Amino acid sequence: MPFPKDSITKETRKKMSEAAKKRMADSEILNKIRKANTGKKQSPETIAKRVEKLKGQKRPPRSEEWRSKHSEAGKKRWEDPEYRRKMTEEATGKKQSPETIAKRISKVKDKPRAPRTIKDCAFCGKELVLVEWEKNRIFCSMACKGKWQSENALGEKGAHWKGGGVTKKCEECGKEFAFDKHRKEMARFCSRSCKGIWMSKNLIGENNPSFGKSYPPHTEEWKRAMSIRNSGNGNPNWTGGSKDYCEKWNLEFRRRIRSFFDYKCAECGTPQNEKLLHCHHVYYDKKACCSVNENGKYLSNLGIKEHPHSFEIVGDPNKFVALCDKCHKKTSGKKNREYWARHFEEIINNYYLGRSYFTKEEYGKMR
Repeated sequence: MPFPKDSITKETRKKMSEAAKKRMADSEILNKIRKANTGKKQSPETIAKRVEKLKGQKRPPRSEEWRSKHSEAGKKRWEDPEYRRKMTEEATGKKQSPETIAKRISKVKDKPRAPRTIKDCAFCGKELVLVEWEKNRIFCSMACKGKWQSENALGEKGAHWKGGGVTKKCEECGKEFAFDKHRKEMARFCSRSCKGIWMSKNLIGENNPSFGKSYPPHTEEWKRAMSIRNSGNGNPNWTGGSKDYCEKWNLEFRRRIRSFFDYKCAECGTPQNEKLLHCHHVYYDKKACCSVNENGKYLSNLGIKEHPHSFEIVGDPNKFVALCDKCHKKTSGKKNREYWARHFEEIINNYYLGRSYFTKEEYGKMR
């Protein structure tokens, strides 16, 4: 039988509330209550009563302290891999109801979309829809950029134009030839053949600076010592020794890379001839699939064994480019590896949408 309303004082209610809080703080009591309520459901009448009571009430606004507290609690829950796995399994195969989808659309409908910049390619006129980070882009592809530069950035129009060459008469044949300003004092001949002819006439006998001087031949011990000195760690281009390639790095895969870049060098545009284009690993990792992954970030040591995995990769770590022999040699030194990795990464991400080779199915259809 319930007590009359006036029989319980405020002090008694406070004591009862504190006693209830203490009971609920006890883990054993909580477990008992949970076991007792497991599998039980409230009757439709009880639910209807509770809904009716809350119907006209407005929820008080949440304080910033409450929001930050619950936000941190949610982040901690998602840090637990087991919790993430359970949530993923529960959501797998489920579809949102049409009502839920309609609600979400209505919330987003009036919100402004991320700004887009629409412009035409400076060479071919193709329309480009650009997001914020690529709004300064003016070409639709590297091919258009190269064609535009070949027509509009030559000579005085070039960004690195320094006034052109200077003309001078060859000291051997008298023919005028052009050369850069910084070679004004050194340039004396129009070609190597003229230089050789002049030297054969004027640097003979006593006129030769090495006349009368003799140099002892290098001994076998000296040759062996120099060989050891310039091998392994002693060589400035040493990167840690030989490296094993990935299993999929075969002849067919390299053909797909060359085909993707239209059998042209990705750096200078030189087409493939009798000599095949080189297939270069952008991050210098011969096993690109095995790049170190930390907190969703791919890190690389740029193929140098003793180097730490500190170079952060943007996008997919499996990136390759087709290069001619001359351009591939530029990338081989270990001093500028970070520059070349970032350079080719930007080209692939911006102009090829993160791709650098055809799949087997795509390549099969093209043949």
